[in-house]
Amino acid sequence: LRRQRQMCIRDRATIVLNRFISRGTPDAEIYDLLGRAYAADNRPRESTAALQRASELAPKNAQILARLAASRLAAGDNAGSTQAAEGVLALVPDQPGARQMLAVAALGRGDIATAETELAKLDATVKSGEVGSTLSAAIKLARLDLAGAKIDFEAALKANADSVAARLGLARVAAADGRTADVDRLLAEVLQ
Repeated sequence: LRRQRQMCIRDRATIVLNRFISRGTPDAEIYDLLGRAYAADNRPRESTAALQRASELAPKNAQILARLAASRLAAGDNAGSTQAAEGVLALVPDQPGARQMLAVAALGRGDIATAETELAKLDATVKSGEVGSTLSAAIKLARLDLAGAKIDFEAALKANADSVAARLGLARVAAADGRTADVDRLLAEVLQ
């Protein structure tokens, strides 16, 4: 019931924001809000379109560009995500979230060297946390270093017991090792 209520609120929010856009001269903030509403409703393509319009209206807004990069990544647009993340770094050179998106997008393109380069540019705190550990593990998995990937995914899970990314990574390692019972267990944990 609570989830249905949240969905109704998000649906109403997108309806109201779209009406506002159609009636006047919307600004970047309205498109940004619409993009966030679509993202919350798991509609990455619509989110990307709204955030793209917001970034056109406010090209120097690093936060909007960062949301656009994340939205493009969620929509499977690795090249677009890279472009937006690079725009963020041009405005805010030490933005770790943009570096993380660049690394993930590079992995999505199969560019392991660029993913490693971006991971190396993250500060030590981020590298040692859940995001850094899962990125490091994903790079090792892409290089078919199953033992190294398992160690890093386990470290990420130890750092954050609720990590979905670490469990999914461990399930991928187990699948590559042919350990179907472990795959089933890990995916069940993700669902819980």
